[in-house]
Amino acid sequence: MKIYLPRKVRLALIIFSALLLIACGAGLVSKWLTNNEMETEEIPVYQYQQQAVVDYKVNLLPNSFFQEASLSSEQPAYLMSLTDSIDTILNYSFTAQKNLEYEGQYSITGTVKAYARLDKDREVVVWQKDYIYLPDTSFSGNDKIINLTNNVNIPLQSYVQELKQFEETTRFSSSRADIEINYVINLKGSNEHGNIEEKLNPTMVIPLKGSMFMVGGKLKDSQDGAITVTQTKPVENQMEGMAGNIVIGLLGLLMLGIVAIFTVNAPEPTPQEKLLKELFRRHGERIVTLYQMPVTSFDVIKIDNFEDMVKIADEIEKIIFYYQDDSSGC
Repeated sequence: MKIYLPRKVRLALIIFSALLLIACGAGLVSKWLTNNEMETEEIPVYQYQQQAVVDYKVNLLPNSFFQEASLSSEQPAYLMSLTDSIDTILNYSFTAQKNLEYEGQYSITGTVKAYARLDKDREVVVWQKDYIYLPDTSFSGNDKIINLTNNVNIPLQSYVQELKQFEETTRFSSSRADIEINYVINLKGSNEHGNIEEKLNPTMVIPLKGSMFMVGGKLKDSQDGAITVTQTKPVENQMEGMAGNIVIGLLGLLMLGIVAIFTVNAPEPTPQEKLLKELFRRHGERIVTLYQMPVTSFDVIKIDNFEDMVKIADEIEKIIFYYQDDSSGC
């Protein structure tokens, strides 16, 4: 059984189906041309972790307020007038999967700085003094675990007194002053997988002015690393787009087959049918359709065209009856 479709509708369906097939073909060709595309990926072959942690305790001057001779790092704040010095403990650790032939250096230095504020957003260093607590110290070996520990005493009260002497002598009052202690660990190593070069730098910052102070800075510095190799492989999911193109192509082919096999162009209307359609469009509200020709004794007046019939109907104020004669097609 054929389905009749208007010629323009059927042509539009055929064109749409053909466009789907063309798009499918273009997509498949594009995917085929890029099917050999490759990508690179870094694959870790030797992984390691390292960290440097600085702990401390605050040593107190003899006083009647604290029974302890020192306070731990868990104390939130400390009184400057009762503080004598600070013992710092550096703990460095390196852990890896396999042995590493390594060498490195670590050092501990400090810098006292006094600042002057120029305005709300700017300040400059007016005076600074450097201290070396531990000069560059070498270490080396061949292992998968490295541990370093070093204790340094920071004579905080002597720095406070030195700052006061500087301000009294120069008659300069600093906006703020502190000491920054730098713990620097440099490590180089190699094995059958390659070379590594790492640096950790935890810091401790202690203010030197005020009646109390809190220990700040970056007391823990950690880092994970790896030696990697570059691996080249085909780009993943290259075929996923092909599946989509194939589905679109099959839909287009199916639609084209249905339109070609099961549909035909609807017959073009005859001139009489076109005229009748136009008359109904223009005067449909005044026309009554009859299923059979009524029997009448009145004289029949033949009229040359429908427009004259409309004029007569207007004149006598009557409706227009329409009877379809199947034998004549109108």
